[in-house]
Order: sequence, then C-alpha cells, then structure tokens
Amino acid sequence: MDVFKNPEDPHETAKWHFTHALSIDYDTAERANVAQQNCGVCLRHWYFDAIYRCKACGIEFTFSAKEQRFWYEELQFYVGFEPQRFLACRKRDRRLKLLKRNYDSLIAEAIASRDASKKITVIGILDELTSIPLHRPHWKISKLWVRLPAKMNEHRELLLKQIKKLSTARPS
Repeated sequence: MDVFKNPEDPHETAKWHFTHALSIDYDTAERANVAQQNCGVCLRHWYFDAIYRCKACGIEFTFSAKEQRFWYEELQFYVGFEPQRFLACRKRDRRLKLLKRNYDSLIAEAIASRDASKKITVIGILDELTSIPLHRPHWKISKLWVRLPAKMNEHRELLLKQIKKLSTARPS
C-alpha cells in the first residue's frame, strides 16, 4: 500500500520514516527502488542523509542515503526501522555478545580439561571482555569498562591456578 500523494517530490516523503531523526538533509535525496523494499504500510520513495543521536553513547551520527539503500533494499530491513545506535556502538555490542557466547561455550570444557591452551583461550576472552569500554552519554565518567560477574572472575582465578598446577606438575 502506498499513501503518497506525490511520490515524485522528496519533500512529500513520509515524516514517520524519520521519527527519531534530529534533522533531514533534503539536498541529499536519492530515489529509492520501492520494488526492493520490505514494506507493510508506506514505501520509502526517497532516501536522505539524516542525523540521529546514538542511544548508547549520545553522539550524533549521519544515517546516509547510501546506508538506507543498503538497509532497506539489500538487507531487506523493514522500512519502518530507524537506526538506534552509532556504528561503533553496534560493532562493540556485537563483539561483546560474541565474546560472551564463546565464553559460555568453552568454560565447562576448559575447567575440566588438562589442556592449558583451552584455559588460556578462556582467560583471553575474559581479559578482552574487561578491556572493552562502555560509553555512557550523560554520566560524569565518560568511559566505563565491562565488569565481569563474580562467577566469571572466579572461573578466571580457577583457570589461572589450574594452569600453574599443570606447568609445575611433572610426568610420572
């Protein structure tokens, strides 16, 4: 369904496509290919550079017309979706999720194993988790780091003790 009166005029674009945008640059208008979009109510006939504020770090960023074309025509994101976070924040969050997933899949085997390399791998994951800064926009402290839950810290200490024990053990 298309609710546009005049899809040829970029200024007639549906404003609700940019609900959270701080500003829209109509001079950057690029014609969209509506046949490639995943849409339920209102097609996006035009893409524009739009300024948003990241919900994670508070920085203003541009969601370019080129990025919108990629999101809505290539990745097939629903045309009602708008970006919530700056690219660097999205990448950081994906990295954190991957590290946590890797930790969860390896920790039990690393603790039970006599293989020091498995233990070292998990310690490396935990160390990387604590080295990733978390940006917060309205706090007096500009950066915080991931704090591991107590259980993860306990596992790290246990793995270090096990590695030390393995390195000092002599074969019989």
